[in-house]
Amino acid sequence: MMKEQGYKGKMTVLNMHMKSIRNEVKSKTHYLKRSKLKKLFFYGLENIKNESLKNDIIFYLDQNKELSEIIDLNKEFKNVIFSKKPEELEGWLNKAKKLNVVELNSFVNLIESDIDAVKNAIIYDYSNGLTEGFNNKTKVIKRQMYGRCHFDLLRLKILAYFN
Repeated sequence: MMKEQGYKGKMTVLNMHMKSIRNEVKSKTHYLKRSKLKKLFFYGLENIKNESLKNDIIFYLDQNKELSEIIDLNKEFKNVIFSKKPEELEGWLNKAKKLNVVELNSFVNLIESDIDAVKNAIIYDYSNGLTEGFNNKTKVIKRQMYGRCHFDLLRLKILAYFN
């Protein structure tokens, strides 16, 4: 492509020059591992004890304003979910839409598609987690038995596990 645009030099010289440019860009770019960002999302900056990690995260967030806004939105979402006030969800959804992040918009659309269920989940302490756990374990047992035996043995294995 460079030759098509009139470059008459050797490719080796060009590659060496590009390598120096890449190294310069790499040295000026501050990276943060995904595992460190996960700690920030789950625990919050105030709960991170390691001062070096905390300083790295603060520096990184200063460079990435959009990520900083997403983290603030994440904290606010946790507060809305545990607040027992479903009316706060509408305000959060509007803030999330304003950021216009593709992944966040997908999450907002999912919530809006079943808004009544989400509001009920905020209000009530009920959960079908136990039922889902039994269902999942039953499917695991069924998968392990694939191609072997018949329904009676599957029934016995499930009854043996849950008794």
